[in-house]
Amino acid sequence: MIKVLADASIPYLQQCLSADQSLASRLQLTQLPSEQIISQSLAGHCILLVRSVTCVNASLLTETPIQFVGAAT
Repeated sequence: MIKVLADASIPYLQQCLSADQSLASRLQLTQLPSEQIISQSLAGHCILLVRSVTCVNASLLTETPIQFVGAAT
């Protein structure tokens, strides 16, 4: 299972990810408001999807399992 943490304000994300059933069956999507995306909330997730309002830097990602960061801007 691929655990994805995403900004809850990314429009149509749930619909896009669930459109492909083979992809949807391998993903576990968690959505949080951008202000709640902090280092502690990244625990257990390997993908982070953000908007430009989220500052992604070393202090956010250090000691987290995040392997990929995507921006929806």
